[in-house]
Amino acid sequence: MAGFSKLKRLIYENIKKEQYRSGVYKIYNRNKKCIYIGVSHRIRHRLEAHLYGRSDYRQVPGKMKLHKESYYYSVCYCGINTAREKEKRNKRNCKFNKL
Repeated sequence: MAGFSKLKRLIYENIKKEQYRSGVYKIYNRNKKCIYIGVSHRIRHRLEAHLYGRSDYRQVPGKMKLHKESYYYSVCYCGINTAREKEKRNKRNCKFNKL
């Protein structure tokens, strides 16, 4: 089972190199502390959403704050079921997974 990539700065130049594949991703703050972990069928698309803040912030309190604190990311490409297992194991200590 593959692990997570090294931390990358959450900027478009890095995100455009990612693939439109399923997997799990982690979002980190400036201090390199994991603040969110999520699963996606298309990781690149989801990272772009985090970068540009594409979301309805009125529906989910805390999403705007997550967007403002996001600074780094890492990814692990895998099947969606494996991604959900990894997310479940790791999300306990992530600030914004508790919303």
